[in-house]
Amino acid sequence: MRRLSGFLIAVVFLSVFTTATAAQEDEWQNKWYWGAQAGVFLYSPLVATGESSMQSAWEVGGHWLITRERVGFHLALAQVLYGNDATASIADGTVVGQTISFTTGQRLQAELYAIPLDGKLQVYAGGGFLINHVTDAVPVGTFATPQLAQSIQQEIDDLSTKAFFTISGGVQYRMGRLAVFGTYQFIPEGRDFLIASTQHAITGGLRYALTASNQDVTTDR
Repeated sequence: MRRLSGFLIAVVFLSVFTTATAAQEDEWQNKWYWGAQAGVFLYSPLVATGESSMQSAWEVGGHWLITRERVGFHLALAQVLYGNDATASIADGTVVGQTISFTTGQRLQAELYAIPLDGKLQVYAGGGFLINHVTDAVPVGTFATPQLAQSIQQEIDDLSTKAFFTISGGVQYRMGRLAVFGTYQFIPEGRDFLIASTQHAITGGLRYALTASNQDVTTDR
């Protein structure tokens, strides 16, 4: 009888331990993470003649990560701080070689990640779309007529926003609902944009699962 009781206790203990372990491994799924990130944005501005060197800018922002089974939908908005030395030039505009100055920008992105692992340390990779917008680009210098200045500004505005495909990958370490992460993002070069080169973003930050991304609805009879 004692052997039977000990066996039953062992079975119950093993069942509870297995259930707790599975719950811990699955706790990242079906969650709505809210987070913040910061990092560096690498780019080369458009130059009328010759090639420009790679430059860097700071980036800060916030994001959401909605997780399901082995996948996550990532939506983020970031503010890019180019600094006071960022310049570009129109290659084929009204005035060839017109210098353009800008200091800030915004990046809105939506991506789908594959998340294959259940452990505390997870890797993820995927891709999606990005809208890159230079918010304050203006021409440098004086112009003969207001009409010429307006024409150049209109061309700059047309070159200040562009959509791109993106490829991303990263790693995160979970501590309960909190996760620390680092992400690398690659953006291919695009035409008709003030930043003509390939772009790279390296960011890190924190995200926290505030709520579940799906809720079971039950009713009492």
